[in-house]
Amino acid sequence: MEVGNSKTVRYEIVEETGFSHGLGEYYTYGIKAEEISEDVVVESYVLNDVTTDEDEARELVQLFTEEQLEIIHFKDVVEERIGM
Repeated sequence: MEVGNSKTVRYEIVEETGFSHGLGEYYTYGIKAEEISEDVVVESYVLNDVTTDEDEARELVQLFTEEQLEIIHFKDVVEERIGM
């Protein structure tokens, strides 16, 4: 969080349904990031189909929230962590 500013970044899991000819229908988890300043969402970004492991998605959301990962780095960090 920036000093002297009420800007925060909120992360949450987005549950999705995917389809593969080999697997059929399956659940996958994306992550949504919202930058909030003075109770207003000023920027929002969603990465879809990050992982099929809900626990892994929750761990990432918790880590990003605790560290207040800046939204500009969100995609790069997820790609490094997951190997997208």
